[in-house]
Amino acid sequence: MAITKDIKDNYWIGLDGEGIDFLERESGNILHFPDDFTNDVDLSFKSVYSICVDSYGDIWLGTSGYGIIKLSITKIGAGKYRLNNFEQIISTASTEDHLKSNIVYSIVEERPNFLWIGSRGGGVQQLNTLTKEFSNLNPQIEIDVISLFKSTLHNELWVGTSSGLYSVSLN
Repeated sequence: MAITKDIKDNYWIGLDGEGIDFLERESGNILHFPDDFTNDVDLSFKSVYSICVDSYGDIWLGTSGYGIIKLSITKIGAGKYRLNNFEQIISTASTEDHLKSNIVYSIVEERPNFLWIGSRGGGVQQLNTLTKEFSNLNPQIEIDVISLFKSTLHNELWVGTSSGLYSVSLN
């Protein structure tokens, strides 16, 4: 469902109904999260539609029904990784400063501490990762947002929806 490379050239792979896999580039080993990671929490989620690695190396997952999940992971030895911290952001209200849908199809980073979120029926929202506040990009785009692309050349956000393609200037 999704694939992205982290800052150490490892690959994170979003699966349909089974969470995420991790391909360690150095060894070629594939690990499944959370089973093959050291962690102190019982974290479960199913389908992962989007994976975004932010400027700090944290991993943000867009899930089907579990909202947004942030993972902070470190390597603790050869082929061994630990979940240091996780956060889950779920839709609890339809007010402007909350996540509008727990089905998140796309996440992209605009700049450090600011993510764009595209969701089913929730349109496009910006998440301030420090305050955890959301703001809506455009009330007219309150539809299924399937994909997002942040253009660095023209500072635009391209929004792929179930009813067409939109380009929004971020200036």
